[in-house]
Amino acid sequence: MSGRNRIGALCAILLVESLISGCSAEVEPLRTVAAVDQPLPNDRGTVYARPANDEASLLGIALNDPHTRLFPRMSESSVKVSHGVVSVIRPNGESQWPWFPYQEFNRYEQREVAAGRAPLRLTATYEGKSRPVYWNWSLGFPAPGQPPSVTDEGNWDRAVNVGDERYVQWLVDNYVKPIMLHQYFTADGQAIDVDAPYPNEWLGIDQMAINYRLFGVLDDEGRWVPMDRGPVMDQPFRDGSAAMHDAYRHFFKQLHQALPGLRVMINMGTPDDWAAVPLDFADVDGLINEEVFWGKQPNGTVDDRAKLVATWTAISAFSNSGRLTVLGSLLTPSSSTYETALRSGLMAYLLLSGPNSAWAPKTPEAAEIPPSAYQAMKSALGRATSALSTQPDESSGGALFSRQTEHGTVYVNYTGHDVTVQCPSGLTCRDRAGTVVAELSIADLTGDYLLTSG
Repeated sequence: MSGRNRIGALCAILLVESLISGCSAEVEPLRTVAAVDQPLPNDRGTVYARPANDEASLLGIALNDPHTRLFPRMSESSVKVSHGVVSVIRPNGESQWPWFPYQEFNRYEQREVAAGRAPLRLTATYEGKSRPVYWNWSLGFPAPGQPPSVTDEGNWDRAVNVGDERYVQWLVDNYVKPIMLHQYFTADGQAIDVDAPYPNEWLGIDQMAINYRLFGVLDDEGRWVPMDRGPVMDQPFRDGSAAMHDAYRHFFKQLHQALPGLRVMINMGTPDDWAAVPLDFADVDGLINEEVFWGKQPNGTVDDRAKLVATWTAISAFSNSGRLTVLGSLLTPSSSTYETALRSGLMAYLLLSGPNSAWAPKTPEAAEIPPSAYQAMKSALGRATSALSTQPDESSGGALFSRQTEHGTVYVNYTGHDVTVQCPSGLTCRDRAGTVVAELSIADLTGDYLLTSG
């Protein structure tokens, strides 16, 4: 990337930081309409993972399938997130996750069209022909001009007009209440008929990347054409990225009005406009990031590093607004780099966590990393006592992140090179081995910490 582009990327990052922190008069600050009534009992979480030592009752939060037998074994004070999808639908999603009632939706849409009202699934015109609007990921991530690698059309997700209030009410009555929040089981795993959600049960929403380029059509040759490469939304659907962001904002607001008391947790993806994030999720109660630290990327590009800075800035602002945030890490205990990855994941969590956050580290086999593996580090550092500090690196597009805690300072290095941090003046510092040090060297793509005393 040229020097000019590097500067542009850094300026974009700084713009995101200023917008999210509320420094711009043109952007509405984060609202608190979705404030959590009851804090998490603890910051231990799981995301589609078996709790370590079968300790379901000790979890602060768990995100899982609505048919899970985990929820009835959790405490009443813990949060249970029943995870589904609402913005895109596919034929195969009725008999398996996300359990969306596809056939009933088809019948409803047909009745609406027969009554002279607009359809609910988006269509767009390209090369003179109206075509269905699909979600890129479900087609196998095809690049522009490439055909889908997923050949089973039953797995292809079509986009729904989430901003339509007819859809919101139908969704609540036919998906949210009967399927997502009313799948009840006894503690021994027997299905029972209870016309209510579990205590502190939330709705989880997957694939929440408000990104116009991830939607598109297929041309006559079956090749992928993103929405920003020529297709135009058919009437009465609004065209363009800004209209899509408006639709999602309206959706979240209407969802809370249609079902008062509902709590919503989104699985955050990469948006096409980072500056829009505060408003997009102003009426969202919780946020999840399944892989908070991309240490798996050995050679992060400038774009990758800039994206991480923007992502972490947004997550930090959200979590420190007091709303519920779950940060995940995928770790392999048998790996030679496991200890480094575990430490780095924990540092990332401590950097970004707020007063109502949870860490959810797990293995590729969907087993929770036991808290005993990291509790000593976590206890030694204590809770965060400052805001996230981001020092941009001009050459890489990344940054050095740091944050003070009750008993030290945590760091994550995403600069593209090793960095050395100094012990703060007037304090005595110890590294993780307990050795008194004046400075600490931190390798790229890793996290570490200093313990301090006056």
